Amino acid sequence: MPSRTIRTPEGLFSVEVPTGWRWEQTDEDASFVFHDPGGRGVVRLFASLRADGAESVLPGGEPCQFGGRPAWGRVLHEPGRRVRRWVVEDGRTVLHVSHESPPAEDPLEDARVDALLATVVLHASPHPTIDALLQRLSDDPESGGGWIWQPSRPLAIIAPGRG
Repeated sequence: MPSRTIRTPEGLFSVEVPTGWRWEQTDEDASFVFHDPGGRGVVRLFASLRADGAESVLPGGEPCQFGGRPAWGRVLHEPGRRVRRWVVEDGRTVLHVSHESPPAEDPLEDARVDALLATVVLHASPHPTIDALLQRLSDDPESGGGWIWQPSRPLAIIAPGRG
């Protein structure tokens, strides 16, 4: 099935969104909402940095696997909805994932959502555009080279000796 790769502006994570899924970026940070075309569920992905104080443990959650990484997972049954939640950490990025759906379990919807979530990739390097900019700055003899991308400030680059 054709898809489109969505990557956060900072480059913290990317996901392959199948054709037919609606999605929106809910703010300037790494926060996205995806709508399942075949069901009534909503998937939310939000990433933050450990340096920002992000919690990597889900209260009341159980250890599990998410995309081959250790994670915390939990299923909540609340009035009028069922919520599956995960918190994943790669050492730098903490990814919060939730799938909200009607209270009755729908194995087909869960399978579609699980397929979407299987495509989530956490990135240890900046967004390709920022990476290309860093490369150009470093290659330019007039810029002085040595530009650094700081994961704790993902949209900032610095030049040592220049402040």
